Amino acid sequence: KEKPPSPFMFTNVEEIFAVGDIHGGYKTLVKLLQNQGIIDSHLNWSWGKGHLIFLGDVFDRGEKVTECLWLIYKLERQAHAYGGAVHFIIGNHELLIITNILDDVSSKYTYMTQYLEREYSSLYSEQTEFGRWLRTKNAVIKVDDKLFIHGGISPDLLAEGMSIYSMNKCLWNYFSGNIDSTNFERISLLLDPIKGIYWYRGYFFEMEGYPVITEEEVDQTLELYDVSKIIIGHTNVKEIKPLYNNKIYATDIPFYEDGYEL
Repeated sequence: KEKPPSPFMFTNVEEIFAVGDIHGGYKTLVKLLQNQGIIDSHLNWSWGKGHLIFLGDVFDRGEKVTECLWLIYKLERQAHAYGGAVHFIIGNHELLIITNILDDVSSKYTYMTQYLEREYSSLYSEQTEFGRWLRTKNAVIKVDDKLFIHGGISPDLLAEGMSIYSMNKCLWNYFSGNIDSTNFERISLLLDPIKGIYWYRGYFFEMEGYPVITEEEVDQTLELYDVSKIIIGHTNVKEIKPLYNNKIYATDIPFYEDGYEL
């Protein structure tokens, strides 16, 4: 196996904090991390060997995406110095930006890029620091007995039996344009707007005739990846609570900025 851009398997982790979809909600993010003792009043890492996991969708909707990215970027380096870690899992909105689909970009960024006569996605191309950084990130990580992923593992993806390494490698190949007959079908399945890992909502409801997942299929997923829980973002929930008998945890409680839901 070639060396992955970012590690995706971690063991003996004592403390974990997972954050759902931020969507540019910088002030809310700072308050959340400070309340948890993860950062101090100067926005520096103060959580030792803890692992902070962002489950994707830092981009779009909100007006402070750039501030969120710089904070995560900085904390990743600070955490590493203390023996901790910050993980940024790719979500569907990161994919949209990288592929120049800009429907949900805040008007602030739209006006700015029009003024500069730039495409918003060009700010995150491979020629930029953030662009290179994002392209090293994973689609899936495993921390001890927990799997972290933006959308989820659909029955079709389960049937494919892909390893965590294979799913992440498909993402890296997609980002680098390394798509050929050997990986096209797998990449297409991973990116599928219903069955793919970035878009799947089948833990909650039927999607265009694609049925809700059964608990048996959830159990098969846990067995395949040798985990006891799957932690996801992507689909809005009112509160974080276990689903499927404590096997699925949804974290995407909407962020609010200045009274507006993001």
